Amino acid sequence: MKKQVKIVLWTGLFFLAVRGMASPLDLAKAVHYLAPTNFYGGSFGEARSDPGDNPVSLPGLEFLSYMDKNDRYGLVTFQLGLVGAYVGEGKVVKFLPTEPIDLKKYMEAEYEGKFPKTTPVATGKIDGLASVSITATRPPGTIRPYFFHFCWIQIETNIVVKISAYSCNTNSFSSVTNSLQSIKIDKPKLLEFLHSKTAGEKL
Repeated sequence: MKKQVKIVLWTGLFFLAVRGMASPLDLAKAVHYLAPTNFYGGSFGEARSDPGDNPVSLPGLEFLSYMDKNDRYGLVTFQLGLVGAYVGEGKVVKFLPTEPIDLKKYMEAEYEGKFPKTTPVATGKIDGLASVSITATRPPGTIRPYFFHFCWIQIETNIVVKISAYSCNTNSFSSVTNSLQSIKIDKPKLLEFLHSKTAGEKL
């Protein structure tokens, strides 16, 4: 029961924080990433107004992105989002379990059938936090990019940092996927950010 209450509290904070967010720069202060030297970045996106009805994944705010100066399709983006959650009847958010084995299952469902070839979902840790990741490819041709890597890092209950990497260059793709181990997440600062944004929303 306590765990379910904790999930509801944190995901409630997530929705209020994203809705009331003035700038994604605050999030970038809590997530540090050392990109490969051929990547440049610092562009920021907007929060999605309608989270949709996907039963395993709700996209959130894109707060950081890097582009490959040697590959027009080379890109890595960071989002704060939800997994194991969906918008049910009456637009009420429903929450599912979020143990590492659950995250793996949700990622498998998220990308099943979307690409000609995918690796098995891998579980691990990034900066001490549970993570799951998958790599996908499609044959070179008119549809680009060819290489994809998706990674979710669990912050708290259903809240994750979602990282998506794209490329048409094998060397750049290898560099950017390897560079994800450089990620450092200041979890207390990130959670403090969610609290502060929620408090501001209530004022």
